[in-house]
Amino acid sequence: MIEVKKISGIHNYCNRWCERCSFTNRCEVAARQIGMKDDDNTSEKDVWDSVQTHLEEAFELLKDMLKEMEVGLESFEVSESLNIPDQTKAPNKKPAPNQDLQAINASAKEYGMKASQWFSEHTELLEGKELELNRLLEIGAKDIVREAHLIRDAITVIRWNMFLIGAKLNRAISNRYDDLFPDENTIQNDSNGSAKVALIAIEDSLAAWKIILNKIPELSDESLDLLANLSRIKRMSEEAFPDARKFKRPGFDDDLSTK
Repeated sequence: MIEVKKISGIHNYCNRWCERCSFTNRCEVAARQIGMKDDDNTSEKDVWDSVQTHLEEAFELLKDMLKEMEVGLESFEVSESLNIPDQTKAPNKKPAPNQDLQAINASAKEYGMKASQWFSEHTELLEGKELELNRLLEIGAKDIVREAHLIRDAITVIRWNMFLIGAKLNRAISNRYDDLFPDENTIQNDSNGSAKVALIAIEDSLAAWKIILNKIPELSDESLDLLANLSRIKRMSEEAFPDARKFKRPGFDDDLSTK
């Protein structure tokens, strides 16, 4: 069996939606998760190696969460001699984002909360719509199949992205002031990469909201408000990260025909 070459760093600039990704066999993270689930003959060493790797990945996710909550990792540094926080190290403080970036961050988080609230408030109506579509399908209304799939997919897309957008924009804004990659250029940097993922998620969500707007007119007023807010976040993000779309994500934006 020919082993497919993995794409280094591909998981750093994706939307974590493995079920819809065509690169799972070339992603180290996805392959490891799938492999551990499928392999019943995993050795003890492989198990512990996987545990260590998962702990490292969990710590990376923790760092992202702490950044989102604006908590510094310095608070968690421990001295080698005593198991207490090290107070001798001065925290590395980054300059605070300007007002425009703060506005993007706040708007994206607010959008996520309002979208989540929208689903909570209209669960009954959405479930009723699904039942109606299912009944039409059962009686042979074949022309309704495409509409049913459109609505279901639109809802799924909005749900998946509603908090991802804020998380990725927060990372883009936060890492704009990090000196993690001193040799990076003005385009291929983590800030632009994260902003590009956010912009893609925004565009997918905008398309999904337009479907909801057209197919469920009784929710048009609130859907239109959320669509307008997301359009504003898109415009602000494009202005704040003008080079984000030029960023080449490993795998997704590469020509893999020769690789």
